[in-house]
Amino acid sequence: MPKIRASNLSAHKALVRTQLLDAFEELLLAQSYEEVSIASVAARAGVARNTVYNYASDKPELLTAAAQRHIGRLLIPIQQAAQVEEPAARLRGMLEVAMASFLDSPISPTVFKALMHHGTEADLDAAAQGSQELIPFLIEAIEDGVEAGSFRAFADTSFLFDLIAGALVTAVENVIESPDTGAERVSEAIDFVMGALRA
Repeated sequence: MPKIRASNLSAHKALVRTQLLDAFEELLLAQSYEEVSIASVAARAGVARNTVYNYASDKPELLTAAAQRHIGRLLIPIQQAAQVEEPAARLRGMLEVAMASFLDSPISPTVFKALMHHGTEADLDAAAQGSQELIPFLIEAIEDGVEAGSFRAFADTSFLFDLIAGALVTAVENVIESPDTGAERVSEAIDFVMGALRA
């Protein structure tokens, strides 16, 4: 029976999952996605290969879980930026901290590049589920901005958010393909979003 690495089973599972994702990301930084194997992830995490399958059925599922984890890490900085009262400044602040977190991470661009090149539509959709906790903060800022007269009204705020996400995803793709232009492209994308919303 495998040794429990934490005080209880739930904590053990969370710890092993973290170790597996850490190992997967470390390998992604050192070699290509194609070269990373389930066996190498298990070895780096210090677990049996079969243990990996208790947490992910295959390598694409590990990749999706890694992407979800990176998106989830945006929650705290976005919550902090959401404390700003003025809606336009609040929205810009949230977009800026989210994109800065992506740019400043040594692994986030690598994870999302692998996901875009090797993930299926279903993988991309599953990774996007990690953003569900972030969306209400952004939508609230938009709705507050409309109410304050800073932003123009849109018939469907959820559809508007999809348009905003599209602009930001395009910026992320550009950063991944041309890292040297990253900060400039992100700034331009945020300016574009704010300009499109302006009343």
